[in-house]
Amino acid sequence: MAQQGSFIHGVLHDNDKPSVEVEALRGHPDVLPQAYDLKMRAVAYWKIVLRRLVDSMALHLQLTLSNLADKEIET
Repeated sequence: MAQQGSFIHGVLHDNDKPSVEVEALRGHPDVLPQAYDLKMRAVAYWKIVLRRLVDSMALHLQLTLSNLADKEIET
């Protein structure tokens, strides 16, 4: 969130090296702070989603191996 000012300046004034497609935003400078805020929230949320997905997969693998070991012990 600290780079919001430089992001807005880059969108409005930097035509040479755009790192993000912002042509649509240039026509609406009043919503640039909202667009930046939304993007930063999405990035933070996506990191949480990925972490939970990895945790879920690890727990599923652990449960599957535990069930397999229990079945092997029973037979």
